[in-house]
Amino acid sequence: MDAGAFGQGVAQWVEHCIATVENTEGAAEQYGDSDAIRARIATALTETIWTLCIEWEPDAADDGDTRWDDERLVRLEQSKQLAVVAKALLSTGVISVDLAKERLDADFLEQIGTIPSAATFTRKCIRLNTSLNFKQTKFNLISEQNEGFAKLVVLIQGAMEAIAPSQLTGDIMDTIRAGLASEGHGTVVLRALRSLDSLQKHVHRLLADILRLIGVFNIDPNRAVDIVLDCFMSSVRFYWPFYIALLDASPWCQSAAESLKVAQLVGWKMQFYAGETATAAKFMDELSTMAALLVAHGLVKLGDLYPMLTPVRNEDMDKEFSAWSTVLKEKHTMGGGSRLAEMGGLEELGDSGEPNKAAQAVAAVDGRGEWANQHALLCAKLLSIGDTENGLVYIQRFPSLARVHSQIADLVLRIVGVAVDDLYRNTNCVRAPVKPYLRLNTDAALPAVSSPSANAWGLPQPQPHSASDAHASRRNHVLSPPAAGSEDVFFYEEFWQLEAAKLLPRASSLASMPRELAPWLNVAFTRLHRLPALLTRLMRLCRYGLQHQTDEENTWLGVLRAWILPAYSFAAPSAGLSNELWLVVSMLPLAKRYALYRDWSDILTGNHPALPHTTAGNPGDSSRSMDMAMSLDDVLDDSSFDDAVGALHAQTSYVEIEALGLEVRRQVRSMMRRLSGDTVKLIGRQLCALCHPTPTLSLKI
Repeated sequence: MDAGAFGQGVAQWVEHCIATVENTEGAAEQYGDSDAIRARIATALTETIWTLCIEWEPDAADDGDTRWDDERLVRLEQSKQLAVVAKALLSTGVISVDLAKERLDADFLEQIGTIPSAATFTRKCIRLNTSLNFKQTKFNLISEQNEGFAKLVVLIQGAMEAIAPSQLTGDIMDTIRAGLASEGHGTVVLRALRSLDSLQKHVHRLLADILRLIGVFNIDPNRAVDIVLDCFMSSVRFYWPFYIALLDASPWCQSAAESLKVAQLVGWKMQFYAGETATAAKFMDELSTMAALLVAHGLVKLGDLYPMLTPVRNEDMDKEFSAWSTVLKEKHTMGGGSRLAEMGGLEELGDSGEPNKAAQAVAAVDGRGEWANQHALLCAKLLSIGDTENGLVYIQRFPSLARVHSQIADLVLRIVGVAVDDLYRNTNCVRAPVKPYLRLNTDAALPAVSSPSANAWGLPQPQPHSASDAHASRRNHVLSPPAAGSEDVFFYEEFWQLEAAKLLPRASSLASMPRELAPWLNVAFTRLHRLPALLTRLMRLCRYGLQHQTDEENTWLGVLRAWILPAYSFAAPSAGLSNELWLVVSMLPLAKRYALYRDWSDILTGNHPALPHTTAGNPGDSSRSMDMAMSLDDVLDDSSFDDAVGALHAQTSYVEIEALGLEVRRQVRSMMRRLSGDTVKLIGRQLCALCHPTPTLSLKI
């Protein structure tokens, strides 16, 4: 065989393949450019030669056996022909020498003349592999690397303190208000940080110094990122914009693979503090705040961080809710917090001296406090900084989080308050349309009240800053509530609405408000009583809707029955709330009013109340599962459900209402036992205070 002609023929075939791909529409996108096609063909030919070389290699174990002489001669001839083919492909450049040295055996390379000696080549490969993969880097661990870490911390802290947090946050707000952060991807705060030229120059200079330290002291890059995260965590309250800009400009968050490494570092930190108790409270608060900021600004994906948080299994989340339900019912069943009643008898301990299930449930919930469930803590932080999109992921997946953890419910209430704020201010529903002669004259100007120039100690009284003062934009926007009397602005009073504006629900009109806010109100449910101002606003809007939207009367009665009455039952006795509720109920005819009283009584006694609920069921499930997309009509439509099923669901899902019923019965019976001629007035006042929020239940006992 003519080796030269064969090599030229293969080279022409390769060029023909490249020309065919270039002339075929859409083929270039699939196979790449000409260099990529040449590399693919060369790799395929080299792998084929290597496979045939292994297949036709003579077996050394059969050298003394004459039965295989013919086959051995055939394989030897085939190996010679293969060597001729390989030489031809190498001479024409179809296969490069470097690719042949990488893929082919040393003996075959010596046979085709690519290397002078197979033994020398093998020895060099072994030494090079050992030097690259197994040779230890010699350095002074005591001085050099510790010195590098110390210089890295000093470098980051010095660069951070060179920027005043009040000036940085003020520049961010000015940039956003001026509309200079409207282009690009990412959150509005992240786009504003990228548009600050002085900050970007400062950050890139710091990154260059960090890379220089990594090279000089041979610092592990992953440990350098870990130190940056530690500095971020310790200064997250004031300097969060600086570290967000630093990580955004760094190579550690530019790709999905690098972002995964940052998420793993944050997850390992949270796993480290998962088993701690009160000593880790401060660290967990700062760490979860940092994690929420990274997720909210897109520097870390929630899906990468989620598997590393505790509890790991969904079954543990269900166990937490079951334990919380057990504790709540046991608390009211065993005496409502009485230490003597909670002790129980000696017979409750078995032969082994182990406590009962109620005590185990209490220990399971109260073992590590609010830091036990890191998912709930991260969900609360996400909602706190305005990342409602990722916060809703947790609420949809675990609907019971807001019931077990009150901080999540409080944040949901804040979202509902923002959603109804504009509608409430634009609706004339503040004052009731009764007794107009008692209405105040709001047009009259109020007399000016002069503030004293000195306080009780004779010192000058500080004058409050006006909203238009230029100093107001230079206050510190911090991540936690400031101390009393300081000029720090609470972080999410301004930034929160900037980030969540496009995701927050908005009540566009009075008619659409119940259906637009139904998912959020379902999450809050009885927790509405924790924010009396919001509950008052909902009562006034409901009253205004009943008065001016007669065709939507059933809808507003559903709002009253599904959310206002259950929340009012949990509220502390308040004359203001009672008057607002009476103004709503007094507008109804007697028949509907007493029907509402009956429904209220059914809610508190568990007799098939038509209450909304949230579950994490499948979208195709036909059961009564409340998801975040259901409307108020779906929530309140109970015509197709069996009474027994509805009562059973209410008893299992609304353990708060069941516990409230037990507590009210216990308190009423306790008061009636202590009622006598001498304590009529005292017990009467207590009974009245108890009957205010739960009249339909208390008066039946």
